[in-house]
This record gives sequence, C-alpha cells and structure tokens, in this order.
Amino acid sequence: MHLEAAAGWIQLGDYDSANDELEKIRAGVLNLRCLIYSHHKQWNAYLDVATAIVKMTPDRVLSWVNKAYSMRWANDGSIEKTKPVLPEAAELFPGDSTIQYHLACYCAQPG
Repeated sequence: MHLEAAAGWIQLGDYDSANDELEKIRAGVLNLRCLIYSHHKQWNAYLDVATAIVKMTPDRVLSWVNKAYSMRWANDGSIEKTKPVLPEAAELFPGDSTIQYHLACYCAQPG
C-alpha cells in the first residue's frame, strides 16, 4: 500500500510525500526484523535495528521500549545499561503508562 502511494505521489510531483511513504515501509520492515531477531535471540542485531528505529520514529513509544529491551540482552547487556533509555523516553512521553510500566519493571529487577 505504501509503495503504491509513493508511486502516486511521484506521479503528482510530490517527492517529499513519496519519501514519507517509503519511510513507513522501511520502519515496518525494521519492526519485523526486531521480532525475528528477538525470536532467534540475536540481541546485538536487535539492538542495531532498534537503535535505527528510535532515530526514524522517536515519536513512537514502542520504539523506545524495544531499544531498552534489546539493550538488556545485547553485548552482554544488563539492566544497568537500559537505565538511560527509559528515563529519556519518560521525559518525551510524560504520563505514558507503557513507559512507566517498563521503567518500573527495570527498576524493580535488581531488587
């Protein structure tokens, strides 16, 4: 659908809107890659992709949650390594219950 929309925007001469549509495809593909990497416990690859997704879609809560989760496991990860990610997300999304829940979970893990 996004590919067809991009082609339509190009026909109309709106290259910026065409690019926006293509970025939606890219973000969707990357989100699916995260699921695949998570399933196969390929944490370093998951972290690379999750980091790219945060750069592409910093306005999506799930982008930040996925990055924190991948940091928990990648590169001999630890809960300690996730600490800067979720507080930053909490500032961007004040009052968002998903961020608050995950932040509480990570804070409770060490005891």
